[in-house]
Amino acid sequence: MNIRKAVITTAGKGTRLYPVTRIIPKVMLPLLETPVIQLVVQEALQAGIEEIILIVSPEGNMIRDYFDNSPGPWQGKIKYILQPEAKGLGDAIYCAREAIGNEPFLVLFGDSVFLRENPSQKLIDNMIQTGHAALAVQEIPDEDIPRRGVMDAETLGDSRYRIKGMIEKPSREEAPSNLGFIARAIFHPSIFNALAQVPPDKKGEIQLTPAVCQLLSEETIEAITIMENRLDIGNPASYTKAILAYAQFKNL
Repeated sequence: MNIRKAVITTAGKGTRLYPVTRIIPKVMLPLLETPVIQLVVQEALQAGIEEIILIVSPEGNMIRDYFDNSPGPWQGKIKYILQPEAKGLGDAIYCAREAIGNEPFLVLFGDSVFLRENPSQKLIDNMIQTGHAALAVQEIPDEDIPRRGVMDAETLGDSRYRIKGMIEKPSREEAPSNLGFIARAIFHPSIFNALAQVPPDKKGEIQLTPAVCQLLSEETIEAITIMENRLDIGNPASYTKAILAYAQFKNL
């Protein structure tokens, strides 16, 4: 099995970082001298990905201009697909269906970075070995549970789980575990058929979690534990922590 393609979501509005993200796409915010999205693209390339599909908003020209005009290993490997409206993670992934075709593929959130561990490589290696789709997970603190997709899962050993169910942003009392989804996944193209059947939520968005739950009756989906904490730039506090962690990583 050869996993050649990756979808990177970049079209979120970044409202928690207003006003700066009214001018600069959230994923273009720098960790020191390097835009976050470049680090995410580099992770995918280091995992052997040959074609990267960036899902961009109508305001995403800065992302295209950056990669088109910056020399690097991404030259000739990036395609851009427009997500006309920010209608949820599931919708963003669904926008890539024609570009993906009938191949397995990675999904990476463009606003989340790992500096030492390569989750994309871990997910690819697991799919090659088992043939299974998988979500990257971590044990998360109680206060993060209402902000994440949380797994109902049984252990397979070696930091792997078989997902039995998934709840999007549950209360602490509703959460079946403390295993939270963290910004990386790998799927077979069957996810597109599942996404096509997901109705919009009360915000008018198409979420990934219902599609994953639907697929569980048809195929095995695993959860793969990532040990390194991700750097998330979704709000001012986490962005500041990410900058400090990157500076330490760079020995500055």
